[in-house]
Amino acid sequence: MTKSRFSPLEFFILIVGIPCAIWAVMWSYNGVQAHIAPQSVLGVSFLSAQKIDKVLCAEKSSACGTGQDIVNRAWQYDIDGAFLLSFIS
Repeated sequence: MTKSRFSPLEFFILIVGIPCAIWAVMWSYNGVQAHIAPQSVLGVSFLSAQKIDKVLCAEKSSACGTGQDIVNRAWQYDIDGAFLLSFIS
């Protein structure tokens, strides 16, 4: 019978690589869940600046013309632009 031993590379992968891979998968899964949860305000906005301006101007809002600023702030703070639009209009 031969005694099985790990090579240094196999040992490194076993001790460091696998726990790091598990941690990375768990960390990325939490971020995905926050962005796809129902009624979540987080996430990428699918509204363009032109669409936001069109809605605000149609409602004769004082924020008419600020669509690009809303889109920029939505990206900056990782908030859905539709959520911001609901408070402004």
